[in-house]
Amino acid sequence: MSDADYNKLILHATHLRLIIMFNDVFRCFTVFSLVVLGFNSTDIFAGDYSKSHENESSAYAITPLKWTDKRQMQQQVNTIDTLARSQLGSQIHNNKHDLDILQHLIYKGSIAKTDSLTLQALGVVLGNVMASEFDLEWKIYEDSKGRSRALCSAMADECLFPITMLSRRIEVGLLPNVKEIYTQSYKIIQPYLEKQSPYTVNP
Repeated sequence: MSDADYNKLILHATHLRLIIMFNDVFRCFTVFSLVVLGFNSTDIFAGDYSKSHENESSAYAITPLKWTDKRQMQQQVNTIDTLARSQLGSQIHNNKHDLDILQHLIYKGSIAKTDSLTLQALGVVLGNVMASEFDLEWKIYEDSKGRSRALCSAMADECLFPITMLSRRIEVGLLPNVKEIYTQSYKIIQPYLEKQSPYTVNP
């Protein structure tokens, strides 16, 4: 190896170390800022729900799920069910018992913060419970930001986005309280429900 090639290799390694160090500092700063500013895992994140009634000028469309969406979501539920069986000895039932399963998986650190797809699978399970308890329906919500799977009210174009409710928090180092997020989501969507949900919000 020539001196020039060796110097290039050293320079490349130095740049790589700086990039890794910057990423580590950025992640630490993000978590530190959330804590110092008093942000916690149950505060509302941008993107948790739509506010179409406050932004009527924005173009959006709400359409039924395609079969490919349904298949993907079932696969995601199966992923969490398999994880719950292997690590907790429990299984997904598509009822409020699943909230405890999600919480245990989060506290155990069963899914890496970098595994976005599996983290979003947690949100599918959470969303299925919300759909059942809040009388919501899975839809496709499309706007200028893209295409998302959402839980929408039949009464108004108001939607929740549970698929990323947990993943977005976990990815920045928070440990979300699943039941509190569930309760907060009900409070947000309740005014737009077609009929009163059987779910009772605990004080």
